[in-house]
Formats: sequence, C-alpha cells, structure tokens
Amino acid sequence: MSTVYNRPTLTLQPNWPQIFRGETITFRCEIQRDGGDTEWEYEWRTTSSEKPSNQNEHSIRSVSASHSGVYRCKGRKKSEKSSTDWSDPFKLTVSDSKANLTLQTTWPQIFRGETITLRCDIQRGGVNKWTYEWSPANLNTPPTHNEYNIISATESHSGEYRCKGRRGSYSSTEWSDVITLTVLCKPKAELRADDRDIPVGGSVTLTCSVNPSSSGWKYFWYRGEKTSEPLTSQLSAGPIRVSEEGVYWCRGRRGEPVYYTEYSDPITIYKNVPNKAVVTLQPNWSEIYRGETITLRCEIKDGGDTEWEYEWRTTSSEKPSNQNEHSIRSVSASHSGVYRCKGRKKSEKSSTDWSDPFILTVSDSKSHHISFKVKIIQFIKRLFWFMYIFKVNSQYVLIVENVFDPLSIHVFILKNHVPTEPQSVLTVSPSWLSAGASVTLNCSVKDQSAGWRFYWYKTVPDPSDNSYSYELLPGSSCGTEQDSYIVHGQTHTAGYVCRAGRGDPVYYTDYSQPKFVWSAGQSVSIS
Repeated sequence: MSTVYNRPTLTLQPNWPQIFRGETITFRCEIQRDGGDTEWEYEWRTTSSEKPSNQNEHSIRSVSASHSGVYRCKGRKKSEKSSTDWSDPFKLTVSDSKANLTLQTTWPQIFRGETITLRCDIQRGGVNKWTYEWSPANLNTPPTHNEYNIISATESHSGEYRCKGRRGSYSSTEWSDVITLTVLCKPKAELRADDRDIPVGGSVTLTCSVNPSSSGWKYFWYRGEKTSEPLTSQLSAGPIRVSEEGVYWCRGRRGEPVYYTEYSDPITIYKNVPNKAVVTLQPNWSEIYRGETITLRCEIKDGGDTEWEYEWRTTSSEKPSNQNEHSIRSVSASHSGVYRCKGRKKSEKSSTDWSDPFILTVSDSKSHHISFKVKIIQFIKRLFWFMYIFKVNSQYVLIVENVFDPLSIHVFILKNHVPTEPQSVLTVSPSWLSAGASVTLNCSVKDQSAGWRFYWYKTVPDPSDNSYSYELLPGSSCGTEQDSYIVHGQTHTAGYVCRAGRGDPVYYTDYSQPKFVWSAGQSVSIS
C-alpha cells in the first residue's frame, strides 16, 4: 500500500484548554491539501479506553478520566490502496470538574452590616466561557458570575451556600463543598482598665475587645464624649496606656469598606493626687473582742476643705458605704479581714492612692460550760470552818470554803465557768495581814490591750447553793482607770474578784478567779 502526501490534522471541539469530567467533546480528523472530493475512510489509534469508529468524527458524551490519553488518526482512500501518514499525536486530559467556593474574608464571624464576597473558582479553568449556578436558588440573577457580593449582611443571609460552573448546554462541574454563613448581631466593643486610678507620675492600661472574639479588628479610642474626634494617634490593634484622667470609650473597625462596632460602655479614669489616705480604728485598741462596737475611719492627710467621697475595699463580709466613717456594732469574727480606703474629689476626676492595708482581727471571747475531774490537794480545818483546795489543771485552782457535804462540790463546779480570752487576773498583797491593815488589789487583762477600766468586787458567800455573789466595792461602779485598788481597815478574812470593761456600750471580760486575804487571827497557811 502506498502513502499519499496528505497528512491529517486531529482537532478537538470545543477547543477549550481544559476539559472537565462530564463534558461532551468531539474529535475530528481533517485531511488537507489535495484532499478534494476523495472518499476517505478513517483509522484511529489511542492509548485510552475509547474505541473510535472509522468515521472522521468521534464524539464522547460525559467524558471521564478513562478517556484521557493520546489520540492519532489517518485517512485511507476507498478506491485506492493508499493512505495518509498518521496525524500528530493529540493528548487529551480530563480534569476533575468540582468547583471550589471560598469566603473572601480572613475572619470566621460575620456581623450584621458587613460587606462580604463569596467566590466560585474552577481549578485551572479560568473565568472565560463559564457561567455559574448558586445555591440557594434565589441567588441566581442571570447573568451569573463567579463572585456573589453581599453589600450589607443581615441575619437573613445566614445559611448554606454552594456553587458550580457551566460550559455550554450540557456541561457542568460538580457542586462545591458547602460553606455555612452565620450573620451575627452587630457587636459591641468592651473596654477594660487594669486600674481606674492613675498613680502620681504614672499611667493605666486600657484594653478594647470585641465579643464574640474574632480577628481583624483595630480600635478607635475616645476621651470625653463618644461623639468627639477619636484619638487617631492611638489607633491600634492592642492595648494603650493613658496618663490623663477622664471618661474613655472605644469601638472596633475592620474591613474595606470600614465596618464599625457599637461604642463600648464608658470607663472613668481618675488621676491620683499626692494626698495620702489612712485607715484608723476607734477605739484604737491592739485587740478587739467579739461583741464590741468599733468605728473604721478613712482620713485624708492634708485634705484641706476639699469635699471628698470615699471608697472602701475589704476581704471581710462587711460592705462599707462611701462615707469616711464606718461603724460596726457587736463586731464578730466575720468582720475580721483587711480594710483599705481611698478618697475621691467630688469636683474632679482625681483620687488618692489606696491606703495601706489595715488588718482587723476579732478575737472570740465566749465562755464555755465544761466539766472536768478535780483532785483535792489540801484540806484545812478550823473551828466552824472548812476549806477545800482543788487542782483543776496546771492553770486553775478552785477554792471552796464552808462546805460540809462533799457531794455539793460537783454541783458547785457545774454552776461555774472556766474563763477564756480575754480574762481578768486578780492579785492581792498581802494575802495575810494584821487586823486593820490595808490590802492592795491588782487587776490585769491577759494579752493586755488598751482602753480598759477596772471594776472591783467583794465576794459574798451564798450558803443556799454553795456559790458566791459579787458586791461592788465603793468608788468602782464606773470603773477605775488605775489597775489597782486599796481596801482600808480589813479585819476579817475576805474574798475579792475583779473584771475589766471598755467601749460604748461597755464590753466586759469574765470575772477573775476569787482571791482571799486571811486575817492574822486565823493563822492558816496554804501550800
């Protein structure tokens, strides 16, 4: 068989640079130069799975990756034993036809009023000769493009979006993956300060944020009215430091065109003045006991005639007002804690520093009923007179006199309290004396603190229940500032007790243990 001069040309229709799965294509074998009216039959060769016929055109509907390969053709004259050379090879590549949908923002949250763009891209497909279909269907407003713009987003734009591309009447890509768009209500900026008071010569840090948190924000800062010009020199993406007092606001911005959040709530920043605040306690006692009345006072050093209002902080359960004095009646352990105060000038946005911490500790002074075993360590007997001395523990010795029935001892103990803090301690000097001599009584408070007045009593035996009552000594009904008291002209054995009180209303310690002074005529010794 001879070869004719004519060389066929293999072409593809449509002549697109990229063929996608599902499209319809046609190969055409064209014989040029002196082909004339010769009747030709055609032969095809391909590395693909396709088996073309002996026609000059071969169409493939819904092309797939299996059709990819190299195609060649040649012509054979029906009336002669001659044919053309093989055409040049034509390589067909069928690409995946899925569309790719992207949201043209760098932040995941979209807020009402923002401008957003959805873009549909066909990989390596360019934009020419494509039309686009969008879901939901109401987005399709022919002619459709590869970008869908929302100028001012609202909650109604929330939903699922996808797209695909079309070329011709029968060719389209697969649908893209879904993008879920959620449009949130317009956000409000949130302003925080690490401190509301600017220290002398210092500054405070202001932080503006948007909730829910999202990226891309920068912030405008305002001082004074929120309608005033922003502090443009302070436009930033992070915190700022300010050293001027006043009312501050902020709001966020992002995007192009610029989108603004709502204004934040205001924060008032005060500038500290050099005056010093000091917390004092009245009465100024080193130890405070439960039930006492106290007053905490916030004093401004060199405050002059300025009108101040006050702020308190405490770790206790107490909530002081904005006055410079705070009184607590019947103080308890729950009032224990650290107290601090500061003063603010009513006419200016300025304040003092916080005072140094004042630690209030309220001691529990409640007595408890207890029972215990005792041991007789001495028994003294004189005519018509008996005395038992009992050892309770290392601290207490209980003396009972004129007791004839030992069974009454137990009753006596149950009717008395063993004192707890604070407690008064009585000493007498001398404990033995000549008839008519003077006796000096001394009263002290354990864990001594200030402000006490002292009350002096003589014991009066009560034979009906083997106990004592107490009778105030002359001149001590209002208490004495001195912690000593002199009894003149004592002639008989007598017992004495004391107690201390302070404050208004008066807070009393427990009674001291009785102390006895023996007259020389009753020569009794106690070891």
